[in-house]
Amino acid sequence: MAAHVGFGVLIDEDTYSHTLPIYCSIFTAEVTAILYALKRISSYEYRDFCFYTDNMSFLQQLQNFDSSCHPVVAQMMVQLSSLKDRGFDIKFCWVLSHVGIKGNELVDLAAKSATIPFPFRVPFCNVSGYIK
Repeated sequence: MAAHVGFGVLIDEDTYSHTLPIYCSIFTAEVTAILYALKRISSYEYRDFCFYTDNMSFLQQLQNFDSSCHPVVAQMMVQLSSLKDRGFDIKFCWVLSHVGIKGNELVDLAAKSATIPFPFRVPFCNVSGYIK
């Protein structure tokens, strides 16, 4: 069993990584990474961004969003809406995982080697899944 669940984010040339409680799902970690990145870019002067992710499940939830979705996705949608209201143009692009794409490999490594805990309220769906 893994020692932790982590996430990594690459913005420009800077890599950020944090750990989440062990009972968080990989999906939760990946959407938390996107939420984290959205919050980081909110203070940037330039407004055009493309987020690359290998998480197809997230992209599907993004296209079919409803208020009963994963709670971190809901938070991410609020942040995304706020950024768009401020003139940000944010696109999401799917990339294949584990095929040597440099940025994707860097964030995977950052997630695996993360040591800094991220303050986080664990969604109930993760706790109940971990207990089962």
